[in-house]
Amino acid sequence: MRFLLLSLLVVGCGSSSPSASPPDSGAAGDSGNGGSSSDAGTPQPAAIACGESIALRNAAPFCVVLQNHELWCSGGNRSGALGVGSSKESLGTGNDFLQVAALGAHVSSVSVGNDNRACAIDDDGALWCWGANPDDYLGLGSSDPVLVPTKPTTLTGKVAEIHLGRWEACARKSDGAVLCWGPNTGGGSLQPKVVDGLPADVTEIAVGATAAYALTSDGSLWAWGGGVEGELGSGESVTSSPAPRLIDGLANVVHVAAGGNDTCAVESDGSVWCWGWNHLSESNPSSRSTVWVSTRVGGLTTSIQSLALGDATSCALDAEGAVFCWGDAFAGGLGGSSVSATAATAATAPGGAATFLAVDENDGCVVRSDGRIRCWGSSPFSDSSDPHTPVDVAGACN
Repeated sequence: MRFLLLSLLVVGCGSSSPSASPPDSGAAGDSGNGGSSSDAGTPQPAAIACGESIALRNAAPFCVVLQNHELWCSGGNRSGALGVGSSKESLGTGNDFLQVAALGAHVSSVSVGNDNRACAIDDDGALWCWGANPDDYLGLGSSDPVLVPTKPTTLTGKVAEIHLGRWEACARKSDGAVLCWGPNTGGGSLQPKVVDGLPADVTEIAVGATAAYALTSDGSLWAWGGGVEGELGSGESVTSSPAPRLIDGLANVVHVAAGGNDTCAVESDGSVWCWGWNHLSESNPSSRSTVWVSTRVGGLTTSIQSLALGDATSCALDAEGAVFCWGDAFAGGLGGSSVSATAATAATAPGGAATFLAVDENDGCVVRSDGRIRCWGSSPFSDSSDPHTPVDVAGACN
């Protein structure tokens, strides 16, 4: 299994530079050129500096935005997934990190999707994507892999948020417009399409396996896409809802996160509410039945700041840097516990206060307050013989 999600500020060990830098893989591609015809000299791996945020997902690269806003990735280079200007698939295997040098030190956030896709937003709000380009979702006139970060012609203007999911993907522009593509959230469109029917004041989006969500400034939460397993939180099974629906039963939502076929939201009082498939108790830790409407998760503090969801595990990060997880303990997904719990339990894996949290399937990682990255579960950085014991990512924050 491989890697999941997004960006948050970390205060830690400063913005020290990597101990070595790979050669420049060439300038980022302009809209339309794809950067897919070049195969630059082989970049060299290096130890990475202190992290700010991370992105991980199964069948995708593992990427770290550093505190100095450089972007470094690991996990293999199939379809040019590392964005280093080379098609050599063996790059970035093991624990080797390579810099996405074409973006310099200007990256604010990154998202990775299944099938070796990645997109980053730079400090000016420009969107850059690379890797697999199925059905030419980048609008480059070809479905060939894109080897260097390239501006898509299908999604222009300043972008505030990007989520590449399993089959779906959505972006929120700085003007509040939301665009999606995929069989459910994009209405079957293979390229980014504006989602009609949403309020103009969207402040955050989330994307699951079949559904997408939009949070507005008044704390309302909207959902659209597939809802066979309760993903829309409507109390019923819905094959597809191309038009956004207001999710009842929630008030003053301040944060939303989705993973697989489950979704959770944080209300202004710090309470966490989840719904969806729940086949491994990832929505409701006291049950394994589908959760059709938003249900409160017990065992959490009242200062939850952010959430991260995988297919089998859900985790929450509170204001003190503590991490809590619930769902299935298989392969160490609960961050230290080997026993599935009936309520959210404190994860021992972080080993200190965390500032950023990411989860996918049966694995998770945090950026700690000292800028170091620690992972557990079935991640490639973990000990496969003892997945319940967390490990520090080699070279991180040296």
